Amino acid sequence: MSARQIDKILSYWGITLAVHHDNPLFADHKDLYDTIDATPLGDVAWQSFSLEFNGEKSAEDRPLWMQQSYDVWFWDPHAIVQNMLANSDYDEIAQDPQTHGAAFIPIILGSDKTTVSVTTGQNDYYLLYLSIWNVHNNVQCAHRDALVLVGFMAISKTNKKGINDPAFHKFKKQMFHSSLSKILANLKPGMTTPEVTWCGDGHYRRVIYGLGPYIADYEEQVVLAGIVKNWCGRCLAFPTSLDDGGVSRSHEHTDALVELVSFGILWDEYGIIGELVVCPP
Repeated sequence: MSARQIDKILSYWGITLAVHHDNPLFADHKDLYDTIDATPLGDVAWQSFSLEFNGEKSAEDRPLWMQQSYDVWFWDPHAIVQNMLANSDYDEIAQDPQTHGAAFIPIILGSDKTTVSVTTGQNDYYLLYLSIWNVHNNVQCAHRDALVLVGFMAISKTNKKGINDPAFHKFKKQMFHSSLSKILANLKPGMTTPEVTWCGDGHYRRVIYGLGPYIADYEEQVVLAGIVKNWCGRCLAFPTSLDDGGVSRSHEHTDALVELVSFGILWDEYGIIGELVVCPP
């Protein structure tokens, strides 16, 4: 379609939307071309950032973990998801007419603690994996780039003297959440405002992202949920009586408790680490 025809159809589209106080997806042919030209294709470059302890530090005898800086390496998950959607090996999305041309893209995350050998020696990392829910299971099992190692999240270490320091364990958990929040930052705008994205069938679609399941073993669930070890990640039953059940955990309930209850009571009676800033903010 020529630029003149594109402008004409966008003008007609704008007239039909004016009564609804809305505007077309593109202002004119130039806006359309700029959107196409700005669409990233191909490989995604590695990025990194550093984290360090920013709480109160004593003038003397500071443990090593308070002095060190920790590097986190990751691929931009926003660009990774766009590459997944552009892969022609995957099935089409948003075929349901009820979606009106938009598609919901649930983000599936998972992490696992492991040791990676690099030039500086053996380093522990949380390996962060990402996939989307719009891909059939047989494609995921075939490893057609539907499951991507998206980041290496650093894990702080200490000596035997500091292994039982509560401040050290809280720092480790906070570093996990701060890393996760930073890595997912570019996805956040697309969770409330649909964006135009190239798909593998050759069409552009309006998509909106959302956080789906997080796959992890219990050790990572404790860190992810910001709870005390041996407590249940799904309910508020005491560790000594898990079979009795309890009130289900929720963000709303936890936020209310943090506002009203002291950190000590949160820890002892609810198994919640109130000082943590849990991702997503």
